[in-house]
Amino acid sequence: MPNKICKLLIVFCCALGVTHAVLAQGVPPPAIAKQVEIDLINESIKGKIPFDAPFEFIGTPPKTVDVLKIRKVQLDSSTGTVLAVEEATWARQYDKSNGGAEGEDAKAEKFRLFLLFKQGQGYPTPNHRYLFYIDGYACTWQGQSKVASYSLVGTTESGLSDHIKLDFGLGYAFKPRAVVGLTTVHFYFSPINEDTDLNDDHLSFSRHFLLRTSLFAGLSPVVFSEHTEQEIKRKFALGSFVYGVGLRSPLYSPWFRTGRFGRVFFQPMRVNVGVLNFKQANQNVSIAGDVNKRALFMSITYDFNIASILGPLGKLVQ
Repeated sequence: MPNKICKLLIVFCCALGVTHAVLAQGVPPPAIAKQVEIDLINESIKGKIPFDAPFEFIGTPPKTVDVLKIRKVQLDSSTGTVLAVEEATWARQYDKSNGGAEGEDAKAEKFRLFLLFKQGQGYPTPNHRYLFYIDGYACTWQGQSKVASYSLVGTTESGLSDHIKLDFGLGYAFKPRAVVGLTTVHFYFSPINEDTDLNDDHLSFSRHFLLRTSLFAGLSPVVFSEHTEQEIKRKFALGSFVYGVGLRSPLYSPWFRTGRFGRVFFQPMRVNVGVLNFKQANQNVSIAGDVNKRALFMSITYDFNIASILGPLGKLVQ
């Protein structure tokens, strides 16, 4: 009988821990939150830490630990800038129907720690090293007692592919009054994480500018319509050369909140201004050669990555 009472007390303490975890976490991880696997026993992170976006740690808790809490996130070293996070907590689920017995299911349970960074500060930024401090607690009849502390090192590395993005869409060239199709390569001065929600208030104005502004170059392989006496001809075999400046997600901003619809259709959009290089027949009929011309154009394009953003519907455009 005393053993059963002790087990019930442990279940009650752990239930309080679960309730506290739910209240502290506030909201569940968003659908775009990346999962990063960690090994607490060896204090290692498997893979890279996402930048400019929320994420969560997952893994197998040590058998002696019933509750995990993220204590602190720090930049670069023990003396670096501390990133404030809401209290991220995980508590082991016990089987109340079995008198509080831990059982195989409880011991095999995976933990999930969602890192919810506080408003007014940014997420981890690219190409930096971060220290994550996690505390482990055991549930006893007296409450929670700290039994372990873990420190893990993770990096937010980026590659060349994070600076280069492909898109496709339609443009309108003003002087020849032509509608053209084009595909372009956009070059960003700062790496782009496709999981970053640009409607997120965590991002500063300067970060928004870097994540939205690009230089682009590409080809316009097809002319859909034109209103000009001389036919527009492709400058090269694959199309006419285009270049200019792009603005990513101009309609997706804190001033234009449209929920899921906005993220699916407005975040992958780009509005671009550039120059179209093409050829036309010489107006002087006695001259047989074509004339090289340039025209200012505007375009609306969509990121090739729209397929993954659309989810199941994206399979139709893949």
